[in-house]
Amino acid sequence: MRAKAVSRRSIPVVVLPTARTRQVNEWNAWLAEKTLPDLARFNLATSVDGSSGYQLPGRWPPEGGSDKEQDCLSYFLSRLPASAHQEVAQAACLEAA
Repeated sequence: MRAKAVSRRSIPVVVLPTARTRQVNEWNAWLAEKTLPDLARFNLATSVDGSSGYQLPGRWPPEGGSDKEQDCLSYFLSRLPASAHQEVAQAACLEAA
């Protein structure tokens, strides 16, 4: 499934500590499935009470085909770093060719 923008709605955000490597790895795998860069490439880093983490739309990636999946795609697509926009567009063109 290719990443595509959807309508904007308010999406609750949680802070996932970077020490939760299993969850961070699950999110990175989900992002890779959607041809998006990994968490480190987004500007989602934060610090709460001295612990570093990522501001994410959930503690775990959503299930495929769910409403939550569309919300998560919107969340990440609206936060793509400028350099990633070009990479995603190039990947989409290559897939379409």
